[in-house]
Amino acid sequence: MNTNDYLLNKNLTIGEIISRDYRYAKVFAEFGIDFSFNGNKNFDQVLRALNIEKEHLLTQLNEVDKQNSVEPDYGYLSLPSLMNHIVEKHHKYLRELLPQLSNLIESTKEIYSHEYSFLAQLKKEYELFQSSFIQHMNKEEEILFRVIKYISDCMQFKEKPRNRGYKSIQEVVGSYIEEHHAVGVSIRRFRELTNNYDLPEKTSTNFALTYQKLEELENNTHKHIHLENNILFPKAIRVEESIKSKIH
Repeated sequence: MNTNDYLLNKNLTIGEIISRDYRYAKVFAEFGIDFSFNGNKNFDQVLRALNIEKEHLLTQLNEVDKQNSVEPDYGYLSLPSLMNHIVEKHHKYLRELLPQLSNLIESTKEIYSHEYSFLAQLKKEYELFQSSFIQHMNKEEEILFRVIKYISDCMQFKEKPRNRGYKSIQEVVGSYIEEHHAVGVSIRRFRELTNNYDLPEKTSTNFALTYQKLEELENNTHKHIHLENNILFPKAIRVEESIKSKIH
């Protein structure tokens, strides 16, 4: 089935399309389509809201289909494997990048704040973002991912999850998705403050590196949140519902 045929389904969400092939993410980004933080939105409705001609977008997606590059199908990973991938490829990356980027922003602000007043605001908002995002990742690993691992183990050993003192995945993930939306607001704010990472003239390598790392942060975070919102969370909910209905 080519992309055009697949997208005839009127019920598809943005997240479902990106989950089919993450290579489409670059095209969606070019059209201004938020596929990670708002991946639950209906594809056709989003196109209408953004006044995007569907045929034009489909042409671009079909060009992606013709490329030889391959992106892993994360939907086929087991829940533990997917969580491990998120921790190893995204959480670890962020724990290294976030403090480095904080130092870059601080040093850039110290040198150029008299010329570019927005740097002080960028530094302030970034520090709040960094603190909350680290807390969010820690909470995911210490609480949410353990609950999902428990559900996965129940499936593997054909055991029904305990009900007493235990909230369902559906009940738990809502707060994490809300925190993801807050992350999205911050990411968009960084782009606004930097005028889409448009580097001012006559600036240093340090300034350029700051913008480069901010954009890397944005790209990695889009994929990170996509994997959780559009693949991990829905799959965990489906697994939990399945074992509750089949195992007595």
